[in-house]
This record gives sequence, structure tokens and C-alpha cells, in this order.
Amino acid sequence: MSKVVLHVTMSLDGFMAGPDVSIEHPMGRGGLRLHDWILNTPTSDVDATVTQEISASTGAVVLGRRTFDVGVEVWQDTPFPVPCFVLTHNARSQRAMKSGTFTFITSGLKSAFSRRKRWRTGRTSH
Repeated sequence: MSKVVLHVTMSLDGFMAGPDVSIEHPMGRGGLRLHDWILNTPTSDVDATVTQEISASTGAVVLGRRTFDVGVEVWQDTPFPVPCFVLTHNARSQRAMKSGTFTFITSGLKSAFSRRKRWRTGRTSH
């Protein structure tokens, strides 16, 4: 049985992005500061421990097309060096990055998990 864990960053007042999300401001105006603790070198032992645990336990990343569209240029790579699946309505070729590949899935979340499982067992490439 697979285990699915959701990791998100949210401010204490419940926001996951700043106002005016766009390609120019992928997390909204000022919203990238919500991710400073994980995108930059951690400045505390707690942040370092959490980022190491998240990285070590991530087997695949599933994200929506909008998140991909606004995040890929900021990340300059895949979020983690594991298979990354983008859920979308529009078919698209894989996009190779330095740490992994974005695979675009049009057949839903179940298909993404199935592909990740096959990749993990070595029966297909990512």
C-alpha cells in the first residue's frame, strides 16, 4: 500500500500565497517569503531538519498545471529530484530538467500514482 503525504506552506493567518498571483509573481506579491524556509539555506536547526525529512521522504511530486506554470521558472528545476507529475487537461511532452522530469498527466491522479509506482519498481522510466 502506498502512503500519500501532503506538504504545503501556509502562513499563520491561513494564506498559501500573497495577492495578485501571476507568472511575474508566482506566489502572489510578497508570497515567496512563505517558502524562504525551504527554498533558501535553512537558518535554523528546526528548518534544516524539516527540509531534510521532507526531501528524504518524497518519492514523487504531483502538482497542478497552474502551479507548474507559475513555479517552473522560479524553481529552475523540479521541486525534488524525483518524478514530478503535472495534472492537466492538455497533453504535452515531458520536460526534462537537471534533477528530474515533469510528466504531464491528462488521465487523473490515479494515473499519476500508477506511473510513480511503476517508475519506483523500475518497470518504466520517469
